Amino acid sequence: MTILSRPSFLSLCLILTTALAASTKLERTEQKLRDAIEAARKSGSRADALGKQVMLAAVLADQARYDESQAILVAILPELPRAMSIQALDELARGHMAMGRLEDADAALSQAGDRIAGVSEEVAVQLRSSLYGTLGVLRMHQARLDEAETFLKRSLAAARDLNGRELRVALALGNLGQLYLRERRLALAEERLREGLKVVERTPGDHELLKAQFLQDLGSVRVENGDLREAGEMLERALAVLRGLLGDDHPAVAAAWNNAGALHARRQHWDRAAERFRRAAESLRGAAGDHAPQLVSVELNLAVAAAKLGDPGAAKMFEKVVAELRRRRNPALLRDALTFQAEHLRSSGRKEEARRARREAKSLEPLAHSLASVHTVDIRELKRP
Repeated sequence: MTILSRPSFLSLCLILTTALAASTKLERTEQKLRDAIEAARKSGSRADALGKQVMLAAVLADQARYDESQAILVAILPELPRAMSIQALDELARGHMAMGRLEDADAALSQAGDRIAGVSEEVAVQLRSSLYGTLGVLRMHQARLDEAETFLKRSLAAARDLNGRELRVALALGNLGQLYLRERRLALAEERLREGLKVVERTPGDHELLKAQFLQDLGSVRVENGDLREAGEMLERALAVLRGLLGDDHPAVAAAWNNAGALHARRQHWDRAAERFRRAAESLRGAAGDHAPQLVSVELNLAVAAAKLGDPGAAKMFEKVVAELRRRRNPALLRDALTFQAEHLRSSGRKEEARRARREAKSLEPLAHSLASVHTVDIRELKRP
């Protein structure tokens, strides 16, 4: 999506959230797990220590500490029993996605699919719900949207078969809602997201983080439908909750800042939009440094806002974004960036440079509408025992 015609939302898919707890609670959980791992090692319970390490890796990922999480999983993977190794590969794939390593995520999920044939059907049903969800999210990141929908529907069907796993159903509904939002199938998006929110609200326990994520996506749907007042209320509520639970240095908080900025861009409040995009970039850098995968999208939004405000630094900002997107070989986003850059160049009187940027943007159209990643392994069914 482009903020010149409609808001550019930064979607961090729900499947990437596992612990669903506040940052302070995550820190306490981390310490308890580390203590439990040490105790299990001292007592000679290797299997218990391994299981707790998989849980610790998930908690670290929830804190956006992906490198630490993945280091643990890679180290213990050869020792894990089959079912637990599938869970670990699923978690590895999520971490790879969060860091923009889509080919590595595909490879991890392929390994998980190979291993699932060796577990009981009861366990396999639980694993498929999660793996289908992760595969669906990965295909979304790769712009393979038809395949994404197939996997996300399978994830939802498998989740509905799991008694007492209402939050898994909510996560599957949330991911489908995000897919339909991306495709601008707005009625379907709102239907799935509202259903997911109801599931969360009737599930016992503290699930404020998950509620906030649903509110954020519903706010995005409201923006697309032109209901900016209700959208603003939802997005600001989500932002306040996410900041309170996760602090400022977290990708989910960055997404909330970015989406609030996109709303102000729709209203042509470019100064407010620029401030929120700036806060989004700061949140991403605080969470994952200058190489955060989502950072280039936020910087593109910030460049557009700067151009609208007449900031003389906008030209350099566009150059940086375009160079980074060329390096990443992201044709869809590069096409958008070049289009925005061409408009800025034209308005600055640099007409020949603007024409070159427009020509390059047009040349990317076929690639932008094809697969975003051509190096991934073929889709395979998750093998049934």
